[in-house]
This record gives sequence, C-alpha cells and structure tokens, in this order.
Amino acid sequence: MIQERLKLRIIRLNLLFLLPILLLFSAAAFGTIFGQMRQSQVRFLTSESYMSQVYLMDRLSHQGNADAQRARLRQTAPVLCSTLADISSLRVQLFSSAGELMADSAPPEPVSPTGDVTSAAAGTKAYLFFSEGGRSYISFSSPIYGSGGETIGAVRYLAPQGDLAVLRRMTLAMAGFALLALVMGY
Repeated sequence: MIQERLKLRIIRLNLLFLLPILLLFSAAAFGTIFGQMRQSQVRFLTSESYMSQVYLMDRLSHQGNADAQRARLRQTAPVLCSTLADISSLRVQLFSSAGELMADSAPPEPVSPTGDVTSAAAGTKAYLFFSEGGRSYISFSSPIYGSGGETIGAVRYLAPQGDLAVLRRMTLAMAGFALLALVMGY
C-alpha cells in the first residue's frame, strides 16, 4: 500500500517536472516548422513573381513608351492574369501603377489591396501575411517596369495559408493532451 502511493507520487512528480519541458520543446519545434513553412512559401512566391515580371515586361516591351505600355497592360490584363494563374496554379491579380485592381483570376472572392500592393506600385517588391474573411493569406506583389524603367503596374500573387491551420490544430491537440496529463497526474 505504501509502495503503491510512493510509486504514484513519483510518477506525478515526474509528470509535473517533465511536462513543462516537453511542452517547451514542442512549442519550439512547432514554431520552427511554422517559420520554415512561411519562408518556403515566400521563396516560392519570389520565384513565381520574378518569372511573371519577366513575362509581362517582355510582352509589353514592344508597345512603345510607358503610356502605351500602361494602356496595353490595362487592355490585356484579364488574359494575362488568367494565363499567369494557369501557369502558377495560384490566384493572381494585376494592378495599375496607381494601385487600382485591373484583373483578378478569382473575381467572385474579393480580397482588398494591402500594403504590399502599394509598395509594388511604387516600385518595390513586398510581401505580407494577413487574414480576411476568416482565411489567412500570403500576398506577394512585384512591380511591372516599362521600357524606360518606370513602374507601369504591379502583379500580386495570393496564396492561402491552409497548411498552417493544420499546424495550429495540432498545437491545440497537444495542449489538450498536456492538460489531460496534468489532470491525470494530479
């Protein structure tokens, strides 16, 4: 009887000491995985963005001056947008140099412009993680340069962050198991 109580008490103490350490290591591991997933998506979108920049600038380079290129981009924006979306399997939006939306590969689902679009319209690549309508996205925007080097528009890639929801659910499940173990150990 005394041995059983002593054994149970040792198990409880071990759980109380080891559980916080295990939770800390798990949180660090999940944080690292979460960060690596985000960086991987940013690298992928950087590559896609560069290819689309080159493609669009090549398509528009034969149109003459910047004003003619802007007009041609506005005319062909829906076709160019759907072509880029088909190639990349991502949602693509084209914006004017003033930051107004010209074309969207998924028009029924509006996603408002963010700071990265403003930066791209000003001539600087940018990305942003944000949530809208209950969904998380990464938005990566790049400027489209005219033959004179000025910005004539911007291309934006939107990638949903669905994989991160699974990671968050796993974290919540681990926290639930930790609480269960604490209750059982007490």
